[in-house]
Amino acid sequence: MFSEPLPLPIEILSFEASLKPDFSVNLTWAVANEYNVNFYELEKSFDLNNVHQIAQIPNMQQVSYFFVDPEKWTQKVFYRLKVNDLNGNIKISDWKEVNGQIANGIKVFPNPIENEFFVVTNYPIQRLEVYNDLGQKMKEWNAQSLYNLSELPVGIYFLKVYTNEKIYVEKVQRK
Repeated sequence: MFSEPLPLPIEILSFEASLKPDFSVNLTWAVANEYNVNFYELEKSFDLNNVHQIAQIPNMQQVSYFFVDPEKWTQKVFYRLKVNDLNGNIKISDWKEVNGQIANGIKVFPNPIENEFFVVTNYPIQRLEVYNDLGQKMKEWNAQSLYNLSELPVGIYFLKVYTNEKIYVEKVQRK
């Protein structure tokens, strides 16, 4: 009498974490022999000691998977994949590092700006002001995640970004 062969254990072919221009993070992975997988867990850590789950993805019988961590990171962060099978066994990928630190301290995107734009700095933003090329203040906001220049004419502007540590000035174009 022959018994049914057991499925091969899951194989993590790849696991990648990449920073998007808006500082969210793309997480992608590819697997083989997914027969006995119950679900996937995505974990994040800032120091490799304190780890927390950011997502649980069910087994969808696919070769590749995709998830976006929507939080904006302007620091170093680590991600890993945990595969949980139907028997309670776990397989864990290596940590993948994403460094969202900004070289000059500020990033405005998109630039040129059509209407809406984001500003990310290495420090929390307190206030943002917009000046025209004559030095006249055109607009001011308290900290928020998305800014809008739709009511201003096309041209060159200067953003003055106040943080709790520094003041940044960034040239932008409204198209």
